[in-house]
Parts: sequence; C-alpha cells; structure tokens
Amino acid sequence: MLIFVVQTFWLYIDDLAGKGLDFETIFKFLIYFTPKLVPIVLPLSILLASLMTFGTLAENYEFAAMKSSGISLIRGMSGLFIVHIMIGIGSYYFSNYVITAGEVKSFNLRRNLSKLKPAIAIREGVFNDLGQMSIKVKRKHGTEDRLLEEVIIHEKTDDYKNRIVIKAKKGELKSKTTDATLQLVLYDGNRYEEIKGTNYEEQRRFPHAKVHFEEYVMNIDLSKFNNVDLNEQNYTTTYRMQKVDQLKVSIDTMERDFQFQRKVFSDNFIKKNYRGQIKALDYKEPFENDSLVRANVLNFLLNSENWKISQVAEQSASDIRSIIRNLENNKKAFFIYQ
Repeated sequence: MLIFVVQTFWLYIDDLAGKGLDFETIFKFLIYFTPKLVPIVLPLSILLASLMTFGTLAENYEFAAMKSSGISLIRGMSGLFIVHIMIGIGSYYFSNYVITAGEVKSFNLRRNLSKLKPAIAIREGVFNDLGQMSIKVKRKHGTEDRLLEEVIIHEKTDDYKNRIVIKAKKGELKSKTTDATLQLVLYDGNRYEEIKGTNYEEQRRFPHAKVHFEEYVMNIDLSKFNNVDLNEQNYTTTYRMQKVDQLKVSIDTMERDFQFQRKVFSDNFIKKNYRGQIKALDYKEPFENDSLVRANVLNFLLNSENWKISQVAEQSASDIRSIIRNLENNKKAFFIYQ
C-alpha cells in the first residue's frame, strides 16, 4: 500500500510543488486519494497472504496432518472461502460509499490547489494559467529564476475571448511571487490586439492593433488567487463521484440522450446530403435476367444525374469518416476526464 501511496504522491507532485502548502493539506491530499488505491491493492494483498499462508501450511506438513485426520482440502479451505465472500461484500460497500466520497474530496482539492499561488509554478515550455491570461516562457534563469526569455502571453478580454497576444524577447519578475501583486516587465516585444467590430462591415475588415514596445510593465493582482478555500466543493456530479443507484439514473439519461442525438443526426445527415434529390429505384418495372447490358462508363459519368449521385455518395462517405474520427476523439476525451 505504501508503494502505491508514494506513486500517487509523485504522480501529482506538480499540483503540490511550489504552492507553500502545510503538512496538514498534503496529508489530506494523500488521505483523499488513498481509497481509490484499495481496489488495486486488495486483490494483490489477498493473493499474497493466501500464498504465504498455504505455503507455510504445506512447509510444516499441516496438509498431510489434515488429510490423515480425515479433513479434506475443500473443508480446510472453507474458512478462506467465507472470508473472501465477506471481503467481496465489504469491498462493494467500500467502493460505493467511501471511494465516491474520497473522489469528491480529492477532485475538488485538486481544483482548488490549481488556483493557489499560480505565479510560483511558471514552468518552461508550456502555457501556465495566470488568472485571465496564459503565459509561456522558453527559459528561466538568474536569481530565483526571475529572468525570462521568449515570453508569450495570451490575455483574455471581458467577453472571455483571446483577443490580446503579447510577445517579448526578454522579461523579468520584479516583485516576489509571494506578494499580492506580481510585477512583470517585458523588453523588446510587440502587443497584438484584435478589435471587436460593432457591425458586420467592420468585422469583415478584421480590425486590429499592433504596438511595438521597448519596455512594457504589467502589474498582476494575485490576491484573489492566494485567497482560496481549499475545503470548497463545487464539483459533485462527475461519474466517478456517483454511487450505484446514481449511475443507473445517469446510464438511463445517457441512453435517452443518445437515442435523441442519433435521430437528430440521422435527420440532419439526410438533409445535408440531398438524398431527396436522388430518385428512388422503381422496382415495378420488369427485369430481363437473360440479357447482357453493355454500358459505357464514360457515358455514365457524363450523365448529370449519375454524376450528382456519385458526388453525393462520395461526400457522404467523407462525412461519415470525419464523424467517426470525431466520435473516437470524443470517446477518448470522455474517458480521460471522467
């Protein structure tokens, strides 16, 4: 069990490092994640304990003594069967109540930790969320990694759109990352902003602004990020947090939604691919089974109606392949986040 706990700690070390957490918070983090390890550890523990127990009995000739006393192997293992049944029932209730409660606590704690002191955890080569902006640096160096190189900042506007992009060759953190305000100074860069048009004509011209700067000072307020309630629980509806009775309701809802979406998709697909423009075959006309039809492929393709049918079929096949790829990607994303 200790090995899996340590593995969990290293798996989520990025969520804990650089946050200034106390021992109590780290201990709660590990306690909340421990119940999820029980279904993995319990079968291995039972298997190992059973092998060691019966190995010791065989080594001390206990089985021979039992057989000489008239006790069969099945009767000798009956106690083990009863214990395994009790463990199985206990595991079910443990998974249904304890693991789901631990999932609620651990999921919300991870979400809250991601909001805590984000400026300290600016990592190289990846975008780091910092409030309403995302910052990426190529390299950090200098005292306490205050000097930055190749800085890219995506800043969101009030409508939560990524309309502002700032690129600079160098940057520097002036204030300490533990202060309420983080001062970031950028050198030799450009600021790009997409201006939102008030009407369609302005939007067609793609209005934007570009400003070159030698020095650009940004004061980022971190007070609201440091004031985070780690016990807050805003997420309680993911499938891993639900009990068996709740999962049954969710399965019924998903099946109903799936049937509805399949019907809507089928109707839209038929309308999109102009099936109504293709004439249906008239099976009332008699067919001559003993006649050999000699058709010219070129004449078939030159026929406008046949050409339309081939184009619709080709487009339909392409759409189906694209939809299948999207469904596969959605399925992967579903199992990753759920």
